[in-house]
Amino acid sequence: MKDGSEAGRIRDDAALWIARLHADDCTDDDRARFLHWLHADAAHAQTFERLTDLWDMGAGVSLPVPPPVAARRLSMPALSRRQAMAVAVCGVAGLVVPLAPAANARRILRTQVGETRGFAIDGGAVCRLDTDSRVTLIPARRLGLLDGGQVFVDWRAAYPFAFRAGPLVLRFFSRAEADVREDAASTGVTAVSGRVMVQAPQTGRATWLGQGERLRVFAGGRVEHDRPDLDELLAWRRGNLVFRNGRLADIVAEVNRYTTRKIVLSTPRLAGMRLSGIYNFGKEQDFLEILSRLLPLGVVADPSGYRLVPV
Repeated sequence: MKDGSEAGRIRDDAALWIARLHADDCTDDDRARFLHWLHADAAHAQTFERLTDLWDMGAGVSLPVPPPVAARRLSMPALSRRQAMAVAVCGVAGLVVPLAPAANARRILRTQVGETRGFAIDGGAVCRLDTDSRVTLIPARRLGLLDGGQVFVDWRAAYPFAFRAGPLVLRFFSRAEADVREDAASTGVTAVSGRVMVQAPQTGRATWLGQGERLRVFAGGRVEHDRPDLDELLAWRRGNLVFRNGRLADIVAEVNRYTTRKIVLSTPRLAGMRLSGIYNFGKEQDFLEILSRLLPLGVVADPSGYRLVPV
């Protein structure tokens, strides 16, 4: 355990790093030095994680300027008033402050069922939303909220940004790409390129994900860290879904995300059947025909959709 003076020094350094990373003139060298500092001691990452939550709550609030002496310890450029305000927000333990009106300005990104769409956001970054998805952007707080669905984030901006999805918080500090999905069963983040930080309450710490790594939290609280098939995971960006020996129940649930006419299994006995193939959005008739050819089942149409029945 760190003594009081050491913990205070780490807290001050973490606050300065948050201010530096949010500065308009933050450089690649600054970000590289930050990563070196972050990985030098587990206490650095833990403290940085706590203070970034305070930054999210307090962005946009005018606070007194703190003494600049700590800036010299990290060999950083002198802090501007804007950067120093960020230090004040993050450096006061337990601070809870109301948000300024500008910090509440929101931009809603949304897709309908069966639609995928790309959106440009500040700094040259791009969000591509999958079917029936919604993202709320709060630019003043450099924060995005995934309110269900799936989003691919190509982060190109020179400043850090956070995405919240279910219990997870995804943080970008440099150029990176990530796929984020939230549904009733789980919430997951996959690093597609570069490195991203993910915070999960279940683990009690921040986790860095490298290219191809995924962190998922399931509805019951179980945490899984794996490497999914990226071609299968990202096929939706090309307008199709890829299945490799998947369970019929899981495949039908995924296809149903892209159509208003839902497919249902008439009996649980069909759920465990296995299937491989590619489904193209908007072509459920082709999908149903393939099912009836490859599996011992029939398709019954009704006004609300289709029922799969054993034959």
